[in-house]
Amino acid sequence: MAKFITLIAFVLIFMLSCNTGINRSEDPGIVKIVLQGNPADTSIVILEDTFTVDNTSVFAFHIFEGRVYIDSLYSDLTPSIDDYIDEGRYYNILEQENGIYKKFTIYETYAPPDTYTKIQFGLNVNSVRISNFITPVILPAGEDLLLDIEHNFTVRENKTTEILLQIDPLKSIVRYRDSYVFKRELSVVSVKNY
Repeated sequence: MAKFITLIAFVLIFMLSCNTGINRSEDPGIVKIVLQGNPADTSIVILEDTFTVDNTSVFAFHIFEGRVYIDSLYSDLTPSIDDYIDEGRYYNILEQENGIYKKFTIYETYAPPDTYTKIQFGLNVNSVRISNFITPVILPAGEDLLLDIEHNFTVRENKTTEILLQIDPLKSIVRYRDSYVFKRELSVVSVKNY
């Protein structure tokens, strides 16, 4: 019996002193990416006529395949914390709330805590309607549908990192030959951690 108790004590001491070399993973943080049209960009001149955004204006952005990168490693983004895949969504970037362009949460998902270097997502358009003017809009020839935004930001454990992106929706439309081309230039306006 004494040998059995000694064996049990030895096994317990051995198990409690073992180190597997595996450390506890940090809990994830949340990456929230918000997109808004520049509130100062509300009119466009086309063929000598000036058109101003109103509550009937539509410029649908198709947003899809979001990722955040740490160098070449990436984490997929989803539209909300409850989603498992990004099937793509449409946002009317000219939609207004209290007289200014609405802010759209295009991604909100868990991500491992770290310092990230790039945001990537697909952004495509097909037409714009302002007042009674409707025209097709295309991306520049040969331009990839995926858009890279190089910007460093840190995701912290159990915290939310909110990144506000802004675009000039109408200034980004330029006439080229017989087409209207949309030059997708987004800028990071702010990064908040809370």
